[in-house]
Amino acid sequence: MEASEDWEAACLRLRRQLWRERLLFSALLLIAALTLHQSLLAHRVVAIAVEGKEAVYVADRRAAEAVLRQLAREMGVDAGARFVQRITFYPALRRGQPLSLPEEAVKRLAEQVEVVVPAYALRRPEGTPLLWALQRGEVLAALEQVKAAVSGQVGVLVEEPRVNATLDATPSYVPPEGVLTSTEDILRLLLGQRKETTEHRIQPGETAWTLAQRYGISLEELQRMNPGLDLRRLHPGQRLKVEVERVEPVVQVESLEERMEEEVIPPPVEEVPLARLKPGEKRLLRPGRPGRQRVRVHWRCVNGRPVERKVVEAQIVAHPEPAQVGVGRASP
Repeated sequence: MEASEDWEAACLRLRRQLWRERLLFSALLLIAALTLHQSLLAHRVVAIAVEGKEAVYVADRRAAEAVLRQLAREMGVDAGARFVQRITFYPALRRGQPLSLPEEAVKRLAEQVEVVVPAYALRRPEGTPLLWALQRGEVLAALEQVKAAVSGQVGVLVEEPRVNATLDATPSYVPPEGVLTSTEDILRLLLGQRKETTEHRIQPGETAWTLAQRYGISLEELQRMNPGLDLRRLHPGQRLKVEVERVEPVVQVESLEERMEEEVIPPPVEEVPLARLKPGEKRLLRPGRPGRQRVRVHWRCVNGRPVERKVVEAQIVAHPEPAQVGVGRASP
């Protein structure tokens, strides 16, 4: 009986010990799990990747969105522009990599990405781009100003001037460097405006003021181009430097222009046989008088310079009077 009770007591003690050990093991396992969870949380970050390759790590999603917004602002990305590379962000484990501050993250990303903007190309006849512009309307406005600047200098326009360049109907994505954004910049490029320094010889009656007005510069600029020269004491024959603006359009504007001109009609020659003259000898008997006619002329012009003339209508104002020339003839 006593042996049976001892056995039961021993089994009870063993069960209690096993229960305590199991409880202790569960507690240790829970502590380990909590520690691991805290460690994972401490290393849980958001990675910003460029073309699938992790570039920088930030604290959370909100920080990643702020970094990308700042990157877009600094690189000029708006509703139309876009990054060449694909940029994504997602939760990740930080494996020893340090977290980046927003400014540092923006700087590092800017070194790895490129931006392209939608722009319209004005192309030469062979198809190569002459310029890139952000707005199509700006190019059209500049082309109209170029036409107005170089056409209509010979006569009245008969038809709308034509430009030997074509403007793309749809934009292409190109790097923003060199893309023109204003009508003024486009017009300056199309007109080929440049300044050149040349010499001017003073004519009688000319003064520094009249020269400045003629060349569109100020007296200060004239003095700067001619240091050491007293502009108050200019004399005829003296030479000084002036700056002039040259315009040589980089596009070809062809126009058809009309104007009225007056032409001289050469007098016809009437030959009168004279026996007193030797055979083949000629003598003017009566000088003729040239006539005049008004003609309507069409000029084909390129960049304001006439290159081809065509008379479309003529009206005689004064008929010519023929000249008489005596001609010697051989004896019969």
